Amino acid sequence: AAAVAAAARRRALDLGADALELPSLASIRSLRMDAACTGDARVIRELDHDGYALGAVSHNGQWLATRRVLPTADGLQTREVCLYDLRTGKLEARSKAGDLLDCQEGIAVSDDGGAIAVPGPSEEYLDLWDLRDERRLQRLPIPGELQLQAGERQPDRHLRLWKIEFSPDGTKIALSVAPRESRVTLPSPRGFAVWDLATGALILGKRAGTTRYPWLAFSPDSERIVVQPEPNVAEVFDLASASADLAAPSLARMDFGMPVKAAALPTGDTLDLIVVAGPAHGSGQDTLARVRTEGAEIVWSRTLTEPVEWAHAPGMVLDREAERLLIATQSSAIELVD
Repeated sequence: AAAVAAAARRRALDLGADALELPSLASIRSLRMDAACTGDARVIRELDHDGYALGAVSHNGQWLATRRVLPTADGLQTREVCLYDLRTGKLEARSKAGDLLDCQEGIAVSDDGGAIAVPGPSEEYLDLWDLRDERRLQRLPIPGELQLQAGERQPDRHLRLWKIEFSPDGTKIALSVAPRESRVTLPSPRGFAVWDLATGALILGKRAGTTRYPWLAFSPDSERIVVQPEPNVAEVFDLASASADLAAPSLARMDFGMPVKAAALPTGDTLDLIVVAGPAHGSGQDTLARVRTEGAEIVWSRTLTEPVEWAHAPGMVLDREAERLLIATQSSAIELVD
């Protein structure tokens, strides 16, 4: 009976082509967007948002921030940034301020909807904005090793993929960046960084190897973060021990032997990882597994029926109780896993 109920929940969450073209949860990438699915599986329809959209949902599922992107002669360009209240589906604020529109990638929203985070001009800063007042709240310098150098500042820089996320408790913010792979992509820095918002101090910042999926994930208590320093590697850092004078120490580093496409940190007495790993470019089946970092013990695993590809469906969300996992797949479905 439990298995039948779980299957029914998964089917109920399949939004299909009529809802989101390419849906996700913590992040959204869509050719059109007339609905959104939040982390608690609510589907909000009739959003007034045409054109290509990239967006992010707050941890509490209340706010959706989006970039409205349209094609131009010079490629895709952001035309406006919008904030929606997902309790009602109503547009709360929108802005066409130039500093908000410099990049087509990267956006995050705080739990109170009061702060929108985006890469700043020339990708030298991470900027936090009050969208209602069109006012910049905070500017955080991106580590120099992650910035584009003079020879890399081409139109192609807009192909860099950004993942930006506030911590669940709202005290920190993190980013991960990697270039989108294509025949015209210029070499450019990849890596990740974490700041303390109260002080503006950088507590973690590292250049990564040739990572293709710029994911990251905080633990539900905001004390740890998992990132991807190399394509096949997931590494956990202890943010609770970090300060302006002490970078976050590494707690665990695991090589999965294939690209890690997403990861999450569940709560518990042991340091576990939930990961999606599989062949690059969707050339085979992905595996979802819970792994104990001490001893590399596989607690459970399952083969996903649909591949998870960041460039098309960026999303794996663990709920705050660490009891349910939602995964966005390439076929516009959202799977619920207990």
